Amino acid sequence: MVKRNPNFSKLASSYLFVEIRNRKEAFMAANPDAKLIALGIGDTTEPLPAVIVEAVKAKADAMGTREGYQGYPEPYGEDDIRKHIAKEIYKDAVSFDEIFVSDGSKPDLARFQFLSAAGSKIAVQDPVYPAYVDQSVIGGKTGLNK
Repeated sequence: MVKRNPNFSKLASSYLFVEIRNRKEAFMAANPDAKLIALGIGDTTEPLPAVIVEAVKAKADAMGTREGYQGYPEPYGEDDIRKHIAKEIYKDAVSFDEIFVSDGSKPDLARFQFLSAAGSKIAVQDPVYPAYVDQSVIGGKTGLNK
């Protein structure tokens, strides 16, 4: 039988962004004419730029053909993207092979957890994005012994 990770019991009872949403909804219900600029998760205000939409469509269309299908991506990101980042953002101050294009901070944080030994303690700033703390807690790197 698979045993539950005991560190789950150390997690906070509420996810920050759920709390923000609940407070926003309560405020708007009490103040229906208010003009609120919400800075919580998922409150984007602008559509994707057309150039990005077209690039995504083109890539998806290509993946539907034998010639354009690429399978799994390169582990460090596609070379052409990394070369563009090196040239345009870093002005060739770093080589493209020093650049890692990932799928986001949450998976990266989980990967970093594997680099430290069990029982290691970490420090985070406050305030902090909730997932950083939660993933550290789940990984047992809290110093809390609840």
